[in-house]
Amino acid sequence: MRFWLWLSDWWQWLMFRNAGEPHPLRRLFWLGFALILVGNAVAIGFALRNRLWEFKDPPPGVTWYRCKCQLDERRKNDKKLQRQICVANARKEYFEASLSDSNPSNPYFSAARTRILEEEEVLKKLNDQAKWYQVQSLKDSVWLLAGIFLIPVLLSFCAGRLILIHGARCTGDDGPDRWKAAYFVFTALGASSIIGREIFTSALPVGDRIWFRWNSFCICPAAWFSMWLTFIGIGMVVAYPLCIVWCYSRTNWRPKFLDCQAPDGCWGVGSYVLFLQTWALTIFILVITGSVLYIDISATWGRFTIAYAVPPAILAACTVVVGLRLVWNGIGIRLEYQKQLESLGTTWAEIQALKPPPDPTIGFLGDTWWKLPATIFGALTAMWALTQLLLRQGIFGLR
Repeated sequence: MRFWLWLSDWWQWLMFRNAGEPHPLRRLFWLGFALILVGNAVAIGFALRNRLWEFKDPPPGVTWYRCKCQLDERRKNDKKLQRQICVANARKEYFEASLSDSNPSNPYFSAARTRILEEEEVLKKLNDQAKWYQVQSLKDSVWLLAGIFLIPVLLSFCAGRLILIHGARCTGDDGPDRWKAAYFVFTALGASSIIGREIFTSALPVGDRIWFRWNSFCICPAAWFSMWLTFIGIGMVVAYPLCIVWCYSRTNWRPKFLDCQAPDGCWGVGSYVLFLQTWALTIFILVITGSVLYIDISATWGRFTIAYAVPPAILAACTVVVGLRLVWNGIGIRLEYQKQLESLGTTWAEIQALKPPPDPTIGFLGDTWWKLPATIFGALTAMWALTQLLLRQGIFGLR
């Protein structure tokens, strides 16, 4: 009971509107969420109308544009794999029968168990490959569809709100300014990368198709086009936290003067440096974790190609740019600290006699240039390894 009360209080605190928060920015986030819901709902409606909820025989699809070649290739590859599976099953049954044959002259008397294990391994690989050429029904992917779109919404909203709350505390409840250009650029990059991926992998390929789903271009074009609303919505919700942290990473938010007598013992910039340190590392961790999940989910749906790495690559590039801006602000504070330190005296002995506070960026940038990159890459490596371990163990239900 206490946990739910705490969770309710925490959610109310997270939803509380800051005085400096731009109202249109919050509305755009909810508009993006609405587009995700509408896009999915319309696509599912088209799928249900075309009886794609569940089926035994693959749907015929459409035969215009390049789809006839794709569907013919799918059927050819599927038949080829089914024949190989039948042969492998026959060999396995033959070796299993050899286990009950006590005649030592049987050529497979001693090797039957080993051959059975080999055939089971071959069958596993063949069945996995056969899934690539099956058409995935709506029933088989609806839970994954919900997770792959709702998780980014939740993470983006929580990250954006926390950045906004933390940034407002450091700047006196001032919200992000000049945010529109950054927001729409991030939205365009995110949405266009996903839509471009879908065009490249669904509408344009000829020959060996990667895989077919209920909302593939060649199976249900209406559902495929409807999902574009969802992709635009995803771009809008992911742009929400990126836009906020981009605005707070501008140099005009950086304190211009340092006060060695400040009560925080950090030259009056301790809270701002903590903001830089927190989000320079956190956004990298969130992006790398989300990218690993996204890539693994895509791999469970079919063979992974380089096109599916484009959206997380663009997101990672945006994160690197924002992270570098945060680090640059930290470097600017360090340079100002060194300038202020030199103004306290003409010799190091005079400066030490005044017992000035230590460098406020030491915890963020470290005392040598390589400590910050080492911390970031170490955290990313640990998160990558942990996520892969959880995926292998089936914690996320993907294996």
